[in-house]
Amino acid sequence: MNVSNKTLAVLLIAAIVVSLGGTLLSGGQKTGYATTAGTVNYSVSDNLVVNFTTTNIDFGTGFVVESAGPCIIASDAAPDAGCGGSFESSPGGLVFENIGNTACSVNMSVNDTDTNFIGSTSDVKVKVTDGGAYCTGETPTAYTAVNDTDVDNTICSSLAITGGNSMTLDFQLSISEADGTSGTAGGLTINIEANDAI
Repeated sequence: MNVSNKTLAVLLIAAIVVSLGGTLLSGGQKTGYATTAGTVNYSVSDNLVVNFTTTNIDFGTGFVVESAGPCIIASDAAPDAGCGGSFESSPGGLVFENIGNTACSVNMSVNDTDTNFIGSTSDVKVKVTDGGAYCTGETPTAYTAVNDTDVDNTICSSLAITGGNSMTLDFQLSISEADGTSGTAGGLTINIEANDAI
């Protein structure tokens, strides 16, 4: 069957008219498409955790040298001339770090007073050393007497969460001749607690 060019032209014009008419009737909009949105939610809570990485200071065994006392031993120094025996030289302090996910303040409390721990004429002192400028507001930075029982003392106002954020609690014991009698021994429990940064 032969179709003339006129017939083809008429059919082509008719197809164009039908196509344009359909487009005009639909307002030029495409049909069959839809859009929608979904959401993903999450929430990260504060995790306030401070952990001792060094949990014990062992000063060893020794004695107070007669007429040379008191004997002063410290976790960051050698025993002084008032000490005899085998007290440890610089055994190192208690090291702690922020292992949580937010900066925190750190409080310290002890389970005894210095006079009960060693004796009425002796004392225990503590100081805080920042391991690398991770703490804002550390105190005390020089040896200070420990004499409050179960009282939270802020030793760092804001301890960062960056890596290696450790701090050290060093202790100094001053044992008088009167309190350093044979058989004297003791243990002091130190607790630290993380709170919201101050």
